[in-house]
Amino acid sequence: MSKKRSSFLRLAQYLKPYRLLVAGSLFFLILGVAGEALMPPIMGRTIDSILQTVEAGEGTPYTATDLERDSLILLGVILLSFAGMIFQIYMTGITGQNVMRDLRMQSLSHTQKLSLNYLNNTPKGSILSRITSDIDTINDFFNVFANQILKNVALMTLSMILMLSLNWRLGLIALATFLPIIILTEVFRRAARIAYRKVRHWTSAVNSFLSEHISAISVVKIFNKEKWTEKKFEESNKGLLKALLNEIRIFSIFRPMTHMLGSMSVTLLILFSGILREINADWISAGTLFAFIQLAQQFYRPLMEIAENFGIIQSALAGSERVFELLDNETVIEDSGRPFDDHHRLKGEIEFRNVCFEYKEDNPVLSNISFRIKPGEKVAIVGLTGSGKTTIANLVTRLWDINSGEIRVDGRDVRDISLKSLREQIITVQQDIFLFSGSIRDNICLGSCMGEDEVIRAAQTVNAHPFISRLSEGYDTAVIENGDNLSTGQKQLLTFARAVAHNPAVVILDEATSNVDTESEQLIQEAMKKLFAGRTSIVIAHRLSTIVDADRIMVLSRGRVVEEGKHEELLQKKGAYYNLYLLQYGEKTL
Repeated sequence: MSKKRSSFLRLAQYLKPYRLLVAGSLFFLILGVAGEALMPPIMGRTIDSILQTVEAGEGTPYTATDLERDSLILLGVILLSFAGMIFQIYMTGITGQNVMRDLRMQSLSHTQKLSLNYLNNTPKGSILSRITSDIDTINDFFNVFANQILKNVALMTLSMILMLSLNWRLGLIALATFLPIIILTEVFRRAARIAYRKVRHWTSAVNSFLSEHISAISVVKIFNKEKWTEKKFEESNKGLLKALLNEIRIFSIFRPMTHMLGSMSVTLLILFSGILREINADWISAGTLFAFIQLAQQFYRPLMEIAENFGIIQSALAGSERVFELLDNETVIEDSGRPFDDHHRLKGEIEFRNVCFEYKEDNPVLSNISFRIKPGEKVAIVGLTGSGKTTIANLVTRLWDINSGEIRVDGRDVRDISLKSLREQIITVQQDIFLFSGSIRDNICLGSCMGEDEVIRAAQTVNAHPFISRLSEGYDTAVIENGDNLSTGQKQLLTFARAVAHNPAVVILDEATSNVDTESEQLIQEAMKKLFAGRTSIVIAHRLSTIVDADRIMVLSRGRVVEEGKHEELLQKKGAYYNLYLLQYGEKTL
């Protein structure tokens, strides 16, 4: 099955919850099309009745009353068609918007389940483009397919049936002139498919570039790289321009040709009707010819519209391919474990058993590492950059899965625990602080149902309450994107308050004080002590001064634990930890 057909069928599956809306839309579509198709025969019959009366001069005349009657019938048909189109477009629009909402929710839900391996190696702009602009094109698919394609196919079918019923000879001639347009449409469809794929590719590239470089605008400014950025952006921008111009070229050729072929087909019908009338004067009436020309136009015009709308359909299907590629990505952390029993709280024992892990094949980060952390113990992990410190934090909460070995929490393999249960009780405060747009309160709660007292108590515990109280609107103060209206120290205290508010059994601090000043660090050190109270804690530290009171310090080197002990013990050994300490503080501090 081709990708296009597969995407089409998959999109159709999203209509199932909206069967009634789809059925209603189809009903009103048929109603509207039937009214539109019946107008030419009604007008043709009226014309014939008038002409017959004028020519004959006798018999039952076509009176003003007859004209009023036929006019009312025509008006009724017009209103019927009008009402059908209104309700059909409205119901199709509702259906399309609901499907888009479902796709956006499914895409976000699936993206959140994807492994960091995929997310870290895929441009954020590309993922954003799939969930936003690519899904927007799918809405165009539903609107165009239902409001244009289906409608026009139905109108063409009914028009052809009426033409054959009026005069089967001319009907067959109309059908024969249909072939060149079909061939042209197929050529256009293939060209449009390639063109739209290129447009979607370069649109994604432009979005990715802008997302990355606007996020890093401060770096661009600091290094005076505005011109360099513009030059790099021009590459993607030119690619998008070239793809769009190619699309315009295809349409500029196709549209005039389809209009020309349609006009030539109507001209041929008039010519043949004249030739056949010469052979048999009574073969076709003026009213029938008028109705036939109108029906022929109703037959060819939809065909041209369908062909033009193929471009939108191709764009939508190209967009849907990208969305389904995201949804089909199976690089997820498998979540088949059992949750903890209700109200179960971890003791906080963590054990690594012969754990091996690598981000890339044949490039090990952790090599057969084993250690055990007792409940309530404060363990610090230190080492040079790239030694595997942050990797340990990510593996405990299963942001990544190990290649071999076991990680056990309270005696259970973490892979046998549901991700929700595991991450409710083990929380990491990361080095890269991230605050969401919203209020201070929102950033502490993160959607959890918490009373005002709980929020304030959490902030007080980690010394965040004083600075929050000094803000203009207190806990309702708005936080702009990534908390840029707060200092680094304030943002760090908020992340501590967030952790305390969710009351984990295990806390992991991943170099949480590496980016704060000395004054803030003292305040944060006090907050850390309160955060660790009664909990198992793992502190991944860059500043060795922050972990001198740890129950145990583990020194990592090339993915292995090379030393363990308390601060003073490790200094006396004059090994790896001693050398790290000398690098930071020198011999005078010893």
